Amino acid sequence: MKKIIFKFTHIAIISLAVISCWYFFINRCSLQKTSTLNRIDQIKSIKTISNLEKTIDNDRIKSCLNNVSSVNKIALTSLIVADNPNYVISAAKSIKTIIQNTKGLNFDKIVIEIENKRLKEESKQLLLKAGWDFICTVRHIYSADDSKLYKHHKETYTKLITINMTEYEGIVYMDTDILVIGDIKELFTFYKKIDFINYFIAVAQDTEADGKPRDRFNSGVFSVRPNSTEFSRLMRLRDTNITDLSFAHGEQNFLNHCYKDKWYKFDFKFNGIVWILQNYEWNLKKMTIDVRIFHFTSIKPWDCMSKAADVCKLWNDIPI
Repeated sequence: MKKIIFKFTHIAIISLAVISCWYFFINRCSLQKTSTLNRIDQIKSIKTISNLEKTIDNDRIKSCLNNVSSVNKIALTSLIVADNPNYVISAAKSIKTIIQNTKGLNFDKIVIEIENKRLKEESKQLLLKAGWDFICTVRHIYSADDSKLYKHHKETYTKLITINMTEYEGIVYMDTDILVIGDIKELFTFYKKIDFINYFIAVAQDTEADGKPRDRFNSGVFSVRPNSTEFSRLMRLRDTNITDLSFAHGEQNFLNHCYKDKWYKFDFKFNGIVWILQNYEWNLKKMTIDVRIFHFTSIKPWDCMSKAADVCKLWNDIPI
């Protein structure tokens, strides 16, 4: 009997030892598996963060001195110089009309400021509140001889920076003294016409003060396909002695010289110089049938002439 009890006890002890070893082995394997999975998750997390940082870095707009990134494939840009607060107010008004007439279209809305003529903080807040997405600070692009430029054209060569914003497939540039009164989504497709063989820029024909069309284009509204090689070419041309170039009207004369027979002409309805009102007997209702963007090139809405009072009133009635 004692032998049986001894054997039973011996077997029980051995079984308990085996179970304990098995439990220890299983638990250790489980811990190792959990630890391995945790390490894998950590590696995945590190890779995800690394890829995210890489994506953010790739989207960063390199032409901007400040840290801003592209979100969409196309963009709207507008240059604002801090010297004249009227243009800040106009930019706040214009973006509201642009947003209202581009519903369903996704694009970045960028204010360009010049490094040595930065906007005041309250101006930036006004612009962002109005609908601009961010401010891009860039270096001043000078002409070959700024002494020959009209005072209000000394900064306009800086518009050319848009051609170097290669983070975007296409960019529409608009001066701040514009007013949009109709659908302009088509304007954001014209960059596709640019092939750097037949066309280098998409623009509308300019208008004389008497309302007649000119044999050149107006660069207050244009569309480009950003290309760093083309931007470098323009910078080299800028630095050369172009004897037949009139500097008076800034980058507009320069671009007309460089692209004199290489511009895609879009309809004047996307850049309706206010002077054209003469052709409509200064009747705003007649002109709005044909025009979607009013451009106050010489007649400014904050310093309007009586004949253009109706179109200036449209601008003045926009709240900010």
